[in-house]
Amino acid sequence: MPTEIERKFLIRSNDWEPHVMRTLHILDYLVARFDTGKARIRICGEEAILTFKGQKTGVRRGEYHLPLEKEQARVMIDEFVVSDAVEKNRHEVEVAGVVWQVDEYLGALSGFVTADVELPHEDHRLVLPAWAGPEITNDARFGSSALTAALDRGEEAVEALFEAAMLGAKESSRKAASICDQREPRTSDHTKTSFALREDVNARTDLIINDD
Repeated sequence: MPTEIERKFLIRSNDWEPHVMRTLHILDYLVARFDTGKARIRICGEEAILTFKGQKTGVRRGEYHLPLEKEQARVMIDEFVVSDAVEKNRHEVEVAGVVWQVDEYLGALSGFVTADVELPHEDHRLVLPAWAGPEITNDARFGSSALTAALDRGEEAVEALFEAAMLGAKESSRKAASICDQREPRTSDHTKTSFALREDVNARTDLIINDD
């Protein structure tokens, strides 16, 4: 069975931008949700794909892709899709030989940014770039279906999404600062510098996750 092994993260800074290899414009349409997964149509340039995704178990889930003619996809969207598309620019960035996909969301979700990476196997030792924030792989609040639902519910739901992302990023920064404090005396210059840098990163995160 075709399997997707993927991890997903919030973004801590814009430091990925100089390393973008390619950018794709994507429109994702949720066709259906069911107990065992979901169906989605994705339009990327002149390509259209119908994807079935199973339930996630850890970082793994079944995934099937069926290519469609673009006109055929448009007909299916008109007939079966009731929600607006989740629109985003996907930037490909290589880190330690692995391609990360940084998704910059557009429209009502403008400012929300996530990064995901597909792995060859579950035990793959992933090198995390400095710009990667807290992991949200199994956090349903930031899944594509949740983004579609937020768009359907309107401005308050979108704002709640941003607030959840900001809180997650701040908590991640606090934990990192706490670890730093435990390793170095609080009075040392090194500790002060590290903490200041983390606070600065957190300030930039607020802008990004003002900002999957």
